Amino acid sequence: MLIPARNYAEPAQGHYVLNPSGLEAAVASPHLICIIDMQAELGAYECNGTIEAIRQSLRKQSDGRAILFVLWPGAGPVVPELALAEGVQNVEVQKKRDGGEDLFRFWEDQGRPNNIQMMGINLNVCVYNAVAEFLACCEAAEAVPPLIHFQKSTLADTNYLDDPGFGWDHFRHVISSYCRHQKPPEDTEYVAADQTPEMV
Repeated sequence: MLIPARNYAEPAQGHYVLNPSGLEAAVASPHLICIIDMQAELGAYECNGTIEAIRQSLRKQSDGRAILFVLWPGAGPVVPELALAEGVQNVEVQKKRDGGEDLFRFWEDQGRPNNIQMMGINLNVCVYNAVAEFLACCEAAEAVPPLIHFQKSTLADTNYLDDPGFGWDHFRHVISSYCRHQKPPEDTEYVAADQTPEMV
């Protein structure tokens, strides 16, 4: 599936895909997965369904894919439930600035894969800021940024339990502000905060 320049797509596998470059690109399974701030000390256990959604995603995708954990300094270990299969390349770094520089270095070390996936406690401002910083690093290095996948089942945000649509609007507007020419997804689409993924 080709994604035109500066356009969102919603492939059947349940991802929103950000294409921040000026090129058409092919959607493929993400080679690199980046997980931001996934620690119990930051309230990860309180995010309805999100830990299970990430665990299921890793279970399905981890074979042959590199996984980067960007941890808030001093926030404690990665949530134990996200233990990874043997043989998977798993790198942990402590966040510098917003974490995008760490992601950029790891992306370079992996040969600049064309599709990457972002996950976290929820797709909150920490993840948005990491994406923005990553894109700034790409621009500074004159590198064509990859397609960035956001899994729909990790879009629920318990910060907005009183209005889950507000969390979705926050996602749309913050991400599109980092890609000023980006056409955002439809206003009416969001994932309800109490949605729990099916167990596998």
